[in-house]
Amino acid sequence: MKTVLVTGANGLLGTNVVLELLKRDYAVKALVRDKRKFIDYTHPQLELVTGDIRDYKALHMAAKDCDLIVHAAANTSQTHLKLSDYDPVNHMGTKNILDICREFNIKRLVYVGTANTFGYGSRQEPGDEQIPPKYPFTRCLYALSKLKTQELIDAAATDGLDVVTVSPTFMIGPYDYKPSSGRIINIALNRKVVFYPPGGKNFVHAGDVARGVVYALEDGAVGEKYLMANENLLYRDFFQIISRLTGNQPIMIPLPRLLLLVVGLSGNLLRFIGVRTPISYNNMKILCVNNFYSNRKALSQFNMSFLTTEEAVRDALKMGPFRASLKY
Repeated sequence: MKTVLVTGANGLLGTNVVLELLKRDYAVKALVRDKRKFIDYTHPQLELVTGDIRDYKALHMAAKDCDLIVHAAANTSQTHLKLSDYDPVNHMGTKNILDICREFNIKRLVYVGTANTFGYGSRQEPGDEQIPPKYPFTRCLYALSKLKTQELIDAAATDGLDVVTVSPTFMIGPYDYKPSSGRIINIALNRKVVFYPPGGKNFVHAGDVARGVVYALEDGAVGEKYLMANENLLYRDFFQIISRLTGNQPIMIPLPRLLLLVVGLSGNLLRFIGVRTPISYNNMKILCVNNFYSNRKALSQFNMSFLTTEEAVRDALKMGPFRASLKY
């Protein structure tokens, strides 16, 4: 039986990865900063390990006797004011993981990146693993931090480390108790009026990404990157899915692009004086683009199937922090 160390194990993806690995008869060491924040779940092949990827000594102890590593931990905050704010977790933490892989001769590392290190496209010609990142993501601090870390991963692969990258789009699914990306659901949940931006994005079920991580662990090609993507939807389409599932029929009002950009400029002013806010001109620009991707490579390599966004939202509502009554 192979043992897998999973970092970021109490996050949305990390939790789904842990459960998927256990389902496939792996032993799992789940690295968490606080055991109390992991889901109420026990398994004879699951060991919760307290630690932080910034702490090399803690990582060293956690990785002992492990065969494989899934590195899902990341700082995804949109409120940081400088690119360097991401470095301790995203860059230095990943460097620690790479050093651990070399020291323990880990058989394979699966690194969880982000789709935004690749260029998006249209619904007719969605982005893929071959397209370089595009504006406005080339000015997004989080995306830039992940791109910087991806360069570290690519260099390690070139130097002979067995590493595969899985890059998810926007994940929705169960066990998002923080919530993280699932916060978008609250915009439309139990609302009488829903304001939506003009753009769109690619949505994927977190459980599908977890399965993709395990496929990459078992069958991915060394040094390759795989987008985990599914449905390209406008924000309006996404919020209508929530309405159908809950039976709530809010008034849907589009937000003018110009208004969003003006709000973004006010956010830039606040950030300039040191106020930590996710509102910025660049983030408002992101809400105005169709951030669409293709899962062609994952389908071809792993013969995967993907659940619909409606199923992802339903699972998030059933197994998450959201208070909602499902219509069906």
